[in-house]
Amino acid sequence: MQMEEGLDSSFSPTWHTFKHSLYSLTPAERVMKTRKAYIARISPDGQVMVLAMNQKLAAHNRVMFYSLSQTAVAVIADLKGCGAKLNVNGHPPTGKSWWIADMAWTRDSLLVLCITRRGSVAVLTKLGEPLEICTEGYSLHLGPALFLSLHPKITFQKSTNAFHSDSAESCASEKDPLSQRFSVAVHPHLPVILTSDGYLVTVMQLPPIASYHGIMTGFMRDITRCVLHFKIDFT
Repeated sequence: MQMEEGLDSSFSPTWHTFKHSLYSLTPAERVMKTRKAYIARISPDGQVMVLAMNQKLAAHNRVMFYSLSQTAVAVIADLKGCGAKLNVNGHPPTGKSWWIADMAWTRDSLLVLCITRRGSVAVLTKLGEPLEICTEGYSLHLGPALFLSLHPKITFQKSTNAFHSDSAESCASEKDPLSQRFSVAVHPHLPVILTSDGYLVTVMQLPPIASYHGIMTGFMRDITRCVLHFKIDFT
């Protein structure tokens, strides 16, 4: 590495290693080790890394928030099945179609936006679980729910075979160059979210409460309703 004259050359990188068994991070009896099963994103402030851990059963999907500071702390959050419901037999669905496809932090490192391979969008707080969200405007009224189906997955069944699993559907989608590709992005300066399935883009604006000040104000208002003789100024 060559340093130009006049530049500070005192930079010294530091490496931190975190090792933990995957079997204690998710309830899955056999963890997934395939490609794209784990997706990591680092917060804009460089303090926290979020790791999506996709598993065979949708109910076993988890996210891990890991602190990148000097204190190594990891928090596991439940993804609540990624919006999946029990099938006709009463069993949780399986397959890669319920996996987290992409994630993005908001500019203030407060929220994590997720989109599944079925086009459902969720919002997680830092170190927390999915929030109940809803959308309004331009005939797009959905929710409240933990996962909103903004870009429904489109599938084509070529055979007349009645048996059709999520796993077979996911494999076919990965091989088809015209299949949907789900992604989420956040504007670098504005509270604006963009979600896409590769064909359509949905643009959403976060409400004013989606900020540190808004969330703490909401918490304190809840406290004043629950605790008697407690007063606080919300200025």
